[in-house]
Parts: sequence; C-alpha cells; structure tokens
Amino acid sequence: MFSFETEPSYYPEYGQSVEVIRLANETELPQVIIKRFTGGAHCCVEQHIITQDRNGGWAMVQGAVLDGAYGYSFEDLDGDGSVELVRSDNSFLYLFAPYAGSFAPLFVEKLSFDEIMDVNLDPAYQPAFRKELAYLEERAQSDPALWGENGFLAAWAAVRARLGKGMAAIDEATEKSRGDEEDFRKFVCPDGSPSSACDYENAIALPFPVGLTVHLIEQGYLPVQPRP
Repeated sequence: MFSFETEPSYYPEYGQSVEVIRLANETELPQVIIKRFTGGAHCCVEQHIITQDRNGGWAMVQGAVLDGAYGYSFEDLDGDGSVELVRSDNSFLYLFAPYAGSFAPLFVEKLSFDEIMDVNLDPAYQPAFRKELAYLEERAQSDPALWGENGFLAAWAAVRARLGKGMAAIDEATEKSRGDEEDFRKFVCPDGSPSSACDYENAIALPFPVGLTVHLIEQGYLPVQPRP
C-alpha cells in the first residue's frame, strides 16, 4: 500500500524506526509512525504517519520535520485517554539567538483520522503550558543571566501568550532584554510581508520587541482581529 525508498548512502547511517501507536481514537486500527533521522548538525527527524481516513481507506500524512533525534513524543496531556503529538516549536531556533541560546516553546498537535490539527488554543492544554512556564522560570532561577537573553525571553513570552498574557510578556521581555543580537533578528520585506517573499538583501531587520510581536502573531500565539 505504501513504500519508502531510503537512499543507501545517507539515511541508514543515522537510523530509522517504525512504531505502531494508537494516535486517533476515531479509526478502527492504530497508526504506523515512521521516523528517519537525516543527520547533520542539530538536525533532523522526518516523520510520516500511516492512518485511516474518514472513509476507512489508508493515507500517509507528513508530520513535522523536527530538530534533534527523537521527533514527536506521544503523551496524554489532557487526560482524555488519547495521546497528543507533542513537540517544540522549532521556528524559534536560530531566530533571536544562536542554537545554543535558543529555547523552543511547547507545541501540541492531535491526529484526527488523517489530519494533524493544531490544538494549542484548546483550554484543555492550559495545565501543560503552565507546567512549561514553571520549567522555564526554574531554569532562569538557577541561571539568572537568562532573563536578559533574547532566545530565552522569546520562548518565555510565547508560553505566556498561550496563557493569555502575551502582550504583558512582550513588554516585560522588552524591559529585560539586553538588546538585539546582530545576526539573530526577525526580518521582513519592506512592505511588511514575510521575509520569504523578497530577497534577503532587501529584507529589514526588526528590533527585538517588534520582531517578537510579529513572530508571535505569525505563529498563532497572539490573536489578531480581522480588518473590517
């Protein structure tokens, strides 16, 4: 029904896995998760999920390509008896700080038939985000220098945004920040569109508080009211 061709000279050197896990309660049969580690510095796990669709047929879903060697973890965060696809938001890596100084906030998804859904705004996951916030603040308690580092402050503000305190967190992060890091800033095109829409040479670097606000809006952490 499905086949994978793995380039002999590359992927096998780093390892692959096949797991059978129940991710979607709606399907008759559990899911098959295939993970392949690409190798390379800090990178990456490719993930595919083979699952039944709403008509009872089979589909293969492309999961997130994630930093590190593990990919999704599967946890029942809301206590309903089914597991979520739990990962970090890799969009924060290298954004406001080098890799070693970047923190990637918690990101929660759920599989329904053959669709991976973003469920971060579901109130059922508020306890998970409160736990994540406590973890970050414990890290900063043991290493107070983190309170001035943009890579940490960005993730801290993002988690607070999940808890409804995003704008207050941006204000506090702005006050605590020691300033922009030259090579690690949010870029946009001159017309305000994402930097992917223009040449890098024409992109504009945003100050940390502005760049953080834009990134949180783009990634769905801050609600935006549509224009009339």
